[in-house]
Amino acid sequence: MSFNHMKFNSWFNTELWDLIISWSIVSLVFSIAIHIPFFISFLTVGLGFLFHELSHRFMAKHYSLIAVYRSNLRMLLFSLVLSFFGVVLLMPGGVVILGHISKKKNGVIAMMGPLANIFLSVLFLILGLFLNTSIFHSTFYHSVFYYGFLINSYLALFNLLPLPGFDGNKVLLWNKFFYSLLLITSGFLLVLSYTLS
Repeated sequence: MSFNHMKFNSWFNTELWDLIISWSIVSLVFSIAIHIPFFISFLTVGLGFLFHELSHRFMAKHYSLIAVYRSNLRMLLFSLVLSFFGVVLLMPGGVVILGHISKKKNGVIAMMGPLANIFLSVLFLILGLFLNTSIFHSTFYHSVFYYGFLINSYLALFNLLPLPGFDGNKVLLWNKFFYSLLLITSGFLLVLSYTLS
């Protein structure tokens, strides 16, 4: 068995399953908490979660660091319990980074997650505004575009909270300007999403 094949099997057996489990439970949390169909949550939340975590991972790899996603099953189950009370508190796990990392690299890697959610939020907004044709003008597509916009705005803002362990704290410690820009942008998008509801 080649080394690359062993690496693939290792990734498939661990990191991929961690991503799938987290994706599924995070989608279920939003579906229960804000009362939307699971399939719509799976699409909108799932894409936001996946792009967020993989953006961290790819940037860390760009800096030649070892980066692996690991789920936190205890916190996932805790989030699931809270969702029945209408509370969305997400700490599904995260990308574990090994290797020497400077404050700047740590900040840039952390910034990529919320940035991915902001990008997706804007993308869903544009799709919702410009694909309002006879094909896409339906309750299903409207729900996908709207909740994709709303949820990714929320994920960006939530992850930018300046709390220990959060992306926001790492970005703030590195560069206050970029932190403020991301915070204002995600906050604006979230407020806008509520005005369009």
